[in-house]
Amino acid sequence: MLHENEISGGIPRHIGNMSSLLTLNLSVNHLVVQIPFEIGYLTHLVTLDFSYNNLSCSIPSNIGDLTKLATLYLDANQLFGHIPRELGHLVNLKDLGLSRNKLIGSIPNNWRNLTKLTALYFGQNQISGQIPQDLGYQVNLEVLDLCENTFSGFIPINLFNSTKLTIIYLWGNRLSGQIPRELGQLVNLEELELNTNTLSCSIPITIGNLTKLTRLFLFQNQLSGQIPQVLGYMMSLKELDLYENTLSGHIPRNLCNLTKLTILLLWGNRFSGHIPLELGYLVNLENLDLTLNTLSGSIPITIGNLTKLNTLSFYHNELSGQIPRELDYPCELRKFVS
Repeated sequence: MLHENEISGGIPRHIGNMSSLLTLNLSVNHLVVQIPFEIGYLTHLVTLDFSYNNLSCSIPSNIGDLTKLATLYLDANQLFGHIPRELGHLVNLKDLGLSRNKLIGSIPNNWRNLTKLTALYFGQNQISGQIPQDLGYQVNLEVLDLCENTFSGFIPINLFNSTKLTIIYLWGNRLSGQIPRELGQLVNLEELELNTNTLSCSIPITIGNLTKLTRLFLFQNQLSGQIPQVLGYMMSLKELDLYENTLSGHIPRNLCNLTKLTILLLWGNRFSGHIPLELGYLVNLENLDLTLNTLSGSIPITIGNLTKLNTLSFYHNELSGQIPRELDYPCELRKFVS
């Protein structure tokens, strides 16, 4: 392995002569130009890692001949063009990383046989089209990262057949429609980021089944309706970001159960009623932002319990009364109250 050195220049073509090679790791170097076609001759390879270089080329289609590959990492280069259909031949593949490149086109629809996949990293490319139904056959998938592309259409329901998923990053795309209620089948999920799309309708109550969830990012969508009460029972949550939607109604009092929360961002919605005094029980909060709603009444004195706060923002609401004396820790609260 020659990773994390200062190797520069191109990958030599005669590397294809090393036919017994099992692992080829040249990650985190300064390699340029292209991946040689001869790489397809290394048919015994189990691990191939060229990530974090400056390779600028399309992905050679004959990588699909490396049918013993379990790990393929090409992340963080300057790769362009389409994802080769031939990658669908890599039936032993477990980890596939193509993130942070300039890949275009859609994900090939012939990946149904890649049933050993556990991690798929395609984030930060220019991949378009719909999320393929074939991903629903990856029953061993644990990590799915498709963030910051231009995927469109609905989130496929059969994606939630992959009940081993712990991380889903679909943020920064053009996905529309509802959040499928089948999401509640993913009981092992720990991080869910669907933000910065055009998802609409309400948050499904089945989300309450995701009791291992630590991060829930649904911000910058077109979600409506109320925050479901079931969110108050997701005791592992540390970050809850629902800002810039059209959510309405009262802020549920039972959010006070989420004592591990460090971030609660509800700004830019249509919440009304009083700020629940129970929010003062969230003693680990570092960032609380309720800006740009129609909240009324006074600031509850229990907010003074939140001594770990770095940011406290209430401005552009309809709050009245005085700032509680209990807020005696450093905080520029006055500029947040209207």
